[in-house]
Amino acid sequence: MTSRWEHRINELSLALLERLNVEVARPPGEPSTTLVGGIVKAGSKLDALLREVIVYVAEVEAQRPEDLLARVGRGGGSKPNLRNANAGPLAYGLKEYFASRSVTTVPLLVRSLVQDLVAGDSAILSFITVRNEIAKQGGDPSRGRPAAARLRRLIEDFRRTIARS
Repeated sequence: MTSRWEHRINELSLALLERLNVEVARPPGEPSTTLVGGIVKAGSKLDALLREVIVYVAEVEAQRPEDLLARVGRGGGSKPNLRNANAGPLAYGLKEYFASRSVTTVPLLVRSLVQDLVAGDSAILSFITVRNEIAKQGGDPSRGRPAAARLRRLIEDFRRTIARS
């Protein structure tokens, strides 16, 4: 039997995977605005998935979701509210929360995503960095494809893990 969490996280990861497939399959020579828009859309899908993961982890861990968000801004800054949090505070919040814990303590449903976040070279964090460079700092949009392809591989593996559980 599938829990509401499994269903919702599966649904959001599928939406992200579909968007990443579009971005990775884009033909060379697409206009820069198309590439930027696609990476921003994929980032939005990642935001939604990570937001749901935060809410799920908070429920399992008996925490408030907002307590799992990373602070933003210089000098420690403040925590954003959950509804408006982008992928960065969501991802770094999960990374910080689980950084000093054994992987076996991470809820099984989201374990592979958390493992990626706490790893030295995270596909999720790399995508977020590239997305921010492209969307906020005017970086080269062609850098989005490799980051999207790497994140796509992680999400494909994540979805296979969900299907097996």
